[in-house]
Amino acid sequence: MKRNELSAMIMLSCDALSEGNLRLYEEAGTSGTKRPKSLDRRVKRYAARERRRKEYASFYKFGRNFLTCLLVACTVSFASVMSVDAVRAELHSIIITWYEQYFTVKHITPEATDDKNSSEAKKAPNIIEEKREPMLIPTGLTREMLIDGKTKYIIDYLNGDTLQLSFAQYTTNLNSSFDAEHIKEIKDAFVGDNEAIFISFTDDPIVYLSWSDGEYVYELSDYDGIYSEELLIAMAESVK
Repeated sequence: MKRNELSAMIMLSCDALSEGNLRLYEEAGTSGTKRPKSLDRRVKRYAARERRRKEYASFYKFGRNFLTCLLVACTVSFASVMSVDAVRAELHSIIITWYEQYFTVKHITPEATDDKNSSEAKKAPNIIEEKREPMLIPTGLTREMLIDGKTKYIIDYLNGDTLQLSFAQYTTNLNSSFDAEHIKEIKDAFVGDNEAIFISFTDDPIVYLSWSDGEYVYELSDYDGIYSEELLIAMAESVK
């Protein structure tokens, strides 16, 4: 006997046995035994579900295979589209990449257009051509230069000897790295018309505000977490 024929006979025998068992259960003399109605419903429900599973097994298998193929095709298509820098920049202007113990934040800036006469035909510079800083700073803080480089420009603001705020300007080809172990929240925001994110942690009161204007990337750090998000955004919008 062929294997397929033997398998078919076994399945038919199992069907007959299960149907027979259900009839025996329903016809069993249980006049002296209190049988809960919930038990009857449960047995019949299981039997009906098994019948439906066998009746529609081929349909479910086809449906599962079809959905699997569809999901694979969508995933491949999305990955192909996202590999195009222009499309990725259109969908997301801030890309967060997670690693085991840290994550990086990269601001995607639009590429220069092909039209040389266009006012938008301007690439982000590879060095800081114009150093900027916030014009709005809380009173009582002392400005202190920390780094004055070609790709990084960082200013600290101290309250006496205590570091209270820090402002950083970077070229867009640099990524910012943050500790991922105790991340509390990454929150979307806007600085003017530019996308931004707030980053906070569970073990440290520091709050970061990160954004880009298409030319440079900026970070404003509140080390004690004492300033409101509205004030930090106002300081960010005052950068000139």
